Amino acid sequence: MLNYAEQLKAKEGIRYSERDTSLLSKREILAGAFDNVAKTDGERSMLQGHKRIIHSLNRLETRAVDLRNANKQERAKGAEADRELIKSRTQEIQEIEDRIAEADKKLLRMQNAAPLRNLFKRESARLSAQARLREKGYEIDIDMLEAMVKEMNFEDPLKSPEQW
Repeated sequence: MLNYAEQLKAKEGIRYSERDTSLLSKREILAGAFDNVAKTDGERSMLQGHKRIIHSLNRLETRAVDLRNANKQERAKGAEADRELIKSRTQEIQEIEDRIAEADKKLLRMQNAAPLRNLFKRESARLSAQARLREKGYEIDIDMLEAMVKEMNFEDPLKSPEQW
């Protein structure tokens, strides 16, 4: 039979998967990658809001990790552990997790909104076109190709010539 601390440790191991918050998250990398791709004010605005929420999420996750670590240290004291302190930290952790869940929902809504969805589609098409060129043995930068096409007053370079 596991004691309370062992049960809690086992429960936390299953429930929480902490990540290294000093590393860039996938969302931060994605948002940063789209910085130069955003063309409209709406896209830029949505991207900035997206980044603010990501930054907030990272701060919340760091705080939750710190509180969990502090609780682990307090529990390690055994009988001398301050149960009220552990309880208040656990409540704060729960509040933080609720805020993280709400922020995740906001991010999902933003990602499904037209400006970011259009941005994602455009960047995906650009990367796909670049991959197709590389498969055929062409080493051309798609950004350079887009600039050349724009200079020649053609339509969207990602469309096939039949679609121009």
